[in-house]
Amino acid sequence: MQLLLDEGFPSHCQVLGDFGIELIRWSGTHTSDLEFLQESKGLGMAGVVFLGTAVLSTNGLVAAAGDSALYIAATWETNPQLITSALSTNLKSLKRAVRPGGIDVIYSREIRPARRWWAAPQDGVER
Repeated sequence: MQLLLDEGFPSHCQVLGDFGIELIRWSGTHTSDLEFLQESKGLGMAGVVFLGTAVLSTNGLVAAAGDSALYIAATWETNPQLITSALSTNLKSLKRAVRPGGIDVIYSREIRPARRWWAAPQDGVER
């Protein structure tokens, strides 16, 4: 199973793959998150991992993921060292979490569904 990492990830994150999951850092260009999602589908990826949760509020991204049956994950952290740690800690859980149209947030020690994140206020707090 392959997941495409946003180009904002540190380059060494792609060597973290294990447990039957391969993380591939995007090195191309795209002008929008929707285009990145489309590129991943064209490459045959199971889904994408975005740097930071702000992307979950992008108009149309959630619907596009569902329509294309791609998995979306976003990291809670944006600090490169913390991202690397969160990914390596959660690899096994990430493999289990990947599902067509699924949307999750990767925290430092766990992965949780991003329930209605796209409808939540920008501070990420569900009300």
